[in-house]
Amino acid sequence: MRTFIAINFDSKTKNNITDLQNKIKADCKRGNFTQKDNLHLTLHFLGEIEAEDVEYAEEAIAATAAANRKFMMNFDKTGYFDRGDRCILWLGIEKSKELVRLYETLERNLLKQGFKRERASFTPHVTIAREAALFYNKKIVSEKFKPEFDGMIVNEICLMESKRMGPKLVYKKLYAAKLI
Repeated sequence: MRTFIAINFDSKTKNNITDLQNKIKADCKRGNFTQKDNLHLTLHFLGEIEAEDVEYAEEAIAATAAANRKFMMNFDKTGYFDRGDRCILWLGIEKSKELVRLYETLERNLLKQGFKRERASFTPHVTIAREAALFYNKKIVSEKFKPEFDGMIVNEICLMESKRMGPKLVYKKLYAAKLI
């Protein structure tokens, strides 16, 4: 099963991000915009794991949640990863000390359970569109589309399964642990 550990967004946050996506869509020739139900912050991509490994992931998540307090997470900018004439558009998340602590605690607990560390450095962001082609220079995106909405309280982390259902990608919560 294909899995990842994430912070899922509440309804208000998903609505705010979707509103921002809709503004950006008007400036795009084309793009594959992330579905509202799939908006989240990935903390660690586990990839393909066996069903018997789920318990180990759950233990790492539970230990991480038990060692971290709830905190406010804020969105701070929009940006893109260049792909030639197209790009991946993202919404940046402020790298607060609480978020970094949560991530580092999770990495240590996953390592104890036999999982590998993330290869890339932690750059908290939400992918809002793939294969996006804008009507103008991509560099303008960061200036034109700033997130002008409140953040959200992070109070749990989740083990998620990613499944393809026909053309649609569906994320299913397998386990969640509340922060203290």
